[in-house]
Amino acid sequence: MSNDNQMEGMIMSGEKIEFWSTLETDIEYVTGIEKLPANRNFILGNTREEHISNLANPKITHLIIRRKDDRSPAGFVLLSKGDGIKTGNLELRRLVIEEKGNGFGREAVKMIKKLAFECMGVHRIWLDVFSANKVARGLYASEGFKIDGILRDCIRIDDGLYDDLVVMSILESDSGV
Repeated sequence: MSNDNQMEGMIMSGEKIEFWSTLETDIEYVTGIEKLPANRNFILGNTREEHISNLANPKITHLIIRRKDDRSPAGFVLLSKGDGIKTGNLELRRLVIEEKGNGFGREAVKMIKKLAFECMGVHRIWLDVFSANKVARGLYASEGFKIDGILRDCIRIDDGLYDDLVVMSILESDSGV
């Protein structure tokens, strides 16, 4: 990752997964899992060029999730400080897991909270999630995120239908970190 954070190599290790700096050579994997049927209906994916641009943006932290046992890629995380330097906020812009049901998503959320609150010194993590993504909404709620509001019909999905975005956040004081 070529940004002011200058986090290189492995950033954090958990029980089953590790966070690694995303390299330009990882971008094909990243764009590929964004397009998987289990993911594409719940995210607004980026182009290869947009992901590469994010690697150079000092306000973006782009991480590859790797399996701890063999270091193969398992997903990725996109965090944005935006104006967080002034406000103490960090946006969890994207969390994409390739294979569902193995606990990698839950562990990644726990690690994101630890990274944000202990290492990055933020006060609040926020995110938006498609209302139709009930699994992700349940995961975030079970990890302490609260609903801040709903942006009604703000995302156009297939067949001209719209979906709501549910805005959720967690404060450092509520995180258990």
